Amino acid sequence: MNSGPRSVRRRLVAAALFAGIAFFGLLAVQQHGTAPPAPIQDAAVIRPGSRDAWFIVRQDGRKIGYSHRQVQDTAPGFLYREYAQVRFNTMGRVQVLDVRTRARLNGDNSLAAFESTLASGGFSFHARGTVAQGRITVDMGERRVTLPVDKPVYLGEGLWAAAFSAGLEQGQAAAFSLFDPLTLGTRAVRVLFEGWEMITLPAGPVRARKFTATLMGVSQTAWLADDGKVLRERGLLGITIERATKALALAKDVPGEPADLARAVSVAPAGLLPNPPEALKRLEVRVTNLPAGVKDRLAMDGGRQKFSGDVLTIVREPLPDPDALFLDASFPHLDPGPIIASDHPEIRAAAGIAVAGARRPLEKAKNLVRWVYERLEKRPVLSVPTAVETLRQGAGDCNEHAVLLAALARAAEIPARVEVGLVYLEGRFYYHAWNSLFLGEWVTADALMNQMPTDVTHVRLVRGVGTAPVALLGVVDRIHLAIMPPSSQ
Repeated sequence: MNSGPRSVRRRLVAAALFAGIAFFGLLAVQQHGTAPPAPIQDAAVIRPGSRDAWFIVRQDGRKIGYSHRQVQDTAPGFLYREYAQVRFNTMGRVQVLDVRTRARLNGDNSLAAFESTLASGGFSFHARGTVAQGRITVDMGERRVTLPVDKPVYLGEGLWAAAFSAGLEQGQAAAFSLFDPLTLGTRAVRVLFEGWEMITLPAGPVRARKFTATLMGVSQTAWLADDGKVLRERGLLGITIERATKALALAKDVPGEPADLARAVSVAPAGLLPNPPEALKRLEVRVTNLPAGVKDRLAMDGGRQKFSGDVLTIVREPLPDPDALFLDASFPHLDPGPIIASDHPEIRAAAGIAVAGARRPLEKAKNLVRWVYERLEKRPVLSVPTAVETLRQGAGDCNEHAVLLAALARAAEIPARVEVGLVYLEGRFYYHAWNSLFLGEWVTADALMNQMPTDVTHVRLVRGVGTAPVALLGVVDRIHLAIMPPSSQ
């Protein structure tokens, strides 16, 4: 399959993985880090009492939205509510993202129960869950997921409250276990109390306590008042949340479009491609500036990619024998999941329609790629993609195309994975998602671009859904790429 004219390619590449990464900046430390566990300092919990706070959300100093947080003291615990509304520019399309969180916290600010919703452009994602008896039980639509936990977990502002309550001295750090309902992940995050710092808020200068959390090698910072209230948070991509009055928070955002975050996180490589991407059979790229330990978390080596030293070689794989059969119900990547609900009746029915008349795996795979390509409207979406929601909405960017193709392929008994990385477009590499399908051998497929196999500028960094933005935290805005000269291609 070919991708068509380059003008169509430009219109189709709606690389919205940055949206998941942007949540780290917007929601501060709801994600998880990789700092080694360390004993939390013993200290009496400082009960902050009930509060109602408004915040301005800015991107590189420009107001793009607001956040409203409420904490109700319900001794021995707290009830936490947050609503955030933010405008993001994704590939030239400005969208409004609504984020709602409601959580019940224990007396030490750890999580007892939660409910989270993301909504944008007709798409919505909802999850609710409880923490009890050594496990987290999460309901996502019609799916229930249970995760084991062996220590208290924290969510959102509860982390900063717990760090404040730990009684850290300047220069001391403590480890906490963070849970994120968007990725269903828990890992350790290290929070350091750096000391006191004067900051300027809309109401004027104030002396604040500065805490820094390390997440996958990325730092996020919060400034707290002497009573533990959050005054300012600074995350990735130039996104900050700053305490303000209700009137200032609700005031109109700065006119005009915010900066395009998809382009902001894209990578401008050194060198140019010797040929159009579709014409290349081999690509060599020098990959540098990855922080220590990041390479070990990536999936850059294997299959059509070989990563040796700092040189990544990608070859365009041939399609398998069209007459080959693959029948093995025990093969990995056939099972359904919360995001890839391949056993859902609507997914199974759609898969049956898409592969109708096809008998061999290769023919089925081609039909599925073409069906998703033709079925979905190509537009950026700010949400957590699920296959069922994507099928119902009939629209999406690379994420939605990838999860829907994976679900349909598994429903058609073709093992399928989601791959996440970068793709080349007019001089830059943009973050993107696609698939690999097992047809006797793993073959890449991109339903958004209507390609199978994909062109060699699809640079795989990680595999999987949901956790991809987390795994890319140490890569975004750091990775350097240099296209090797044509003589080495």
